[in-house]
Amino acid sequence: MNSNQEIISRADVLSERFARNLEAIREHYGWSLAALAARAGLSQNIVKHLLRRGSNPGIASVLRLANAVGIRLSRMLDEQPIQVGMLPPEDSIVRCYDDPDAVAAAIGPRSRAYRQRDNWSRRKFVAHSGISKGTLHYLETNSVEPTLSVVDRVAAAFGMSLADFVEIVESPVIAISRSASSASDRSHQHLLQHTEPAERVELDDCRLEGRQRMSSPASPAGSTAMLYVVEGSIRVSFETEHHLLRDGDAVLVMADRPFTIASTTAAPARFLRFSRLKGAVDSHPVLVEAAVS
Repeated sequence: MNSNQEIISRADVLSERFARNLEAIREHYGWSLAALAARAGLSQNIVKHLLRRGSNPGIASVLRLANAVGIRLSRMLDEQPIQVGMLPPEDSIVRCYDDPDAVAAAIGPRSRAYRQRDNWSRRKFVAHSGISKGTLHYLETNSVEPTLSVVDRVAAAFGMSLADFVEIVESPVIAISRSASSASDRSHQHLLQHTEPAERVELDDCRLEGRQRMSSPASPAGSTAMLYVVEGSIRVSFETEHHLLRDGDAVLVMADRPFTIASTTAAPARFLRFSRLKGAVDSHPVLVEAAVS
């Protein structure tokens, strides 16, 4: 069996596990196909297709159905069947995803970010994952909903299970390149590779006085920003994490959430910001006058 057949077989197994558990849960609660479809916000035909052996459903539909029964994808795809006797009463079912469509929509940008992090060209990743170049393009640009088998192939290419890749709460920092990196690391060049033709690219030359900070607004999903420190030192801060960068360091981040950049000493700091934007939006950092400690 070749690698493509192995991947297809694995996706079939995952699809069958999900369908097996979903059907057992549906029968346990006495839901009709129409009732289950209504809970998930899907058509009855989609639910019927997913329950059919050999189906290859879209990942958003899978997540909606997992949400409808209150069980995370990782458990729905587990080798061990769901024990229906342990399920809560119907009126106690708690949805496990605030927005399953948003979880599905994050898969494409995450795939692209991880590919950039690992310095894989499209051609290299296509060969490694076994998906077509066109499929990779549609996935990373969120042009179509990826199927269960496509997401499984992408996850496997990154050495992860499908459920782990879909449900991961990832750091907004994709990669950090330090000034002391060896020449074999190609310095910071790989952080700027693989720009897409449809992207809008911006370059900002930013300066901070001592202990000043800038606020960077959130950009559209899939946008990235690379910061390269020319002079001084800065602290890049997200809601739950902080990274100190010194002269010659660079960081590549997902720019779809706000963050701040602060000068960490009384001396001025200068950094270059290369932004790759997915939509027409003002992403330029805004100077905050308040001093930082």
